[in-house]
Amino acid sequence: MRVWRVTPDVADFLLRKNHDTPFGTLSLRDDDAVAFRHILFGESVTKETLSMLVRLMAADSEEIEDELNMRFG
Repeated sequence: MRVWRVTPDVADFLLRKNHDTPFGTLSLRDDDAVAFRHILFGESVTKETLSMLVRLMAADSEEIEDELNMRFG
């Protein structure tokens, strides 16, 4: 796992990326780790829904990590 120092530029990137991320939310934990999560309601979860959401969030996570590496290396 790569760690980026949370500068104002990194925080700005994460805030703007959070707005454009349809399948989860980005936040900073107290230890400055980036958290990416999604909340599902139990009555709407099916095996297919969960599988699709995990795939979408994994793809989004990789894209966000790649962009962080390119911008803030």
